[in-house]
Amino acid sequence: MADRALQTAMKTVVARPPSYPAQIQRAVFDAKLQRGDGSQMDFSTLRGKVIVLNVWATWCPPCMAELPSLAKLAAHYAGKEDLRVMCVSAEQVSKVWPKMATHEAASILYCTDGHRLPAVYETSAIPATFIINKGGEIVFQHVGMANWDNEETFKFIDKLRVNGFTPPRLLNVVPPKYPDLAGKEHPTGAVVVSFVVDSGGHVREPRVLNSTNKLFDAPALESVQQWKFEPGIRDGKPVDMKMQVPIEFSPTEKPNQSPQPTPPTGG
Repeated sequence: MADRALQTAMKTVVARPPSYPAQIQRAVFDAKLQRGDGSQMDFSTLRGKVIVLNVWATWCPPCMAELPSLAKLAAHYAGKEDLRVMCVSAEQVSKVWPKMATHEAASILYCTDGHRLPAVYETSAIPATFIINKGGEIVFQHVGMANWDNEETFKFIDKLRVNGFTPPRLLNVVPPKYPDLAGKEHPTGAVVVSFVVDSGGHVREPRVLNSTNKLFDAPALESVQQWKFEPGIRDGKPVDMKMQVPIEFSPTEKPNQSPQPTPPTGG
């Protein structure tokens, strides 16, 4: 019965490619993955790459039927450092690997070793496949098996690979301090600060581009120098990128910061 179900599933997977609507949400990279050879991988090390993440299990006939097309997808992009195809099971690696060590998809198989994946990857059924762009956004989700070895899939992924610029993402803000103006008026104002976010996510070379009041320049610079970013990504690698941010000052309101990227300076 199981063999018949698998044969039926394999016929279905060949006949049905996925469709590609726009479905965007933020990916979560908090996961530790294991391979049958004992090696481990932190999912967060794949930030900045295009990722095809398939959730599967050995007990799931449609999952098993789908694996060959995912293996062919991975082979199509072999050697491309900015893309990773991976099939992740929540099963124990010690139970999965004896069955799968010689499978054609073995090189792309991973396990969480009994731990749950982040909730964003939980679905009502498996297999489930998520495509993540270089900016860490889930831009496509498909529940159910599909044929991934086709031109439509290649075109969709290639567009994501070409779009290789991802701006830095602000992780930690130290708000600027309103200057001590004892006995003086307490004006509102704004300072536009330019700086470089280096490949480690640190702020370098901050300078004031324009200011409504010189009294706010020093606290604005002091604040920005303490900020921490997730570095910008270009072609799958962290690079230095210029940013600029307007910082608004008010004696009664929380300062407003809205970093905006400008073209990257190098890599």
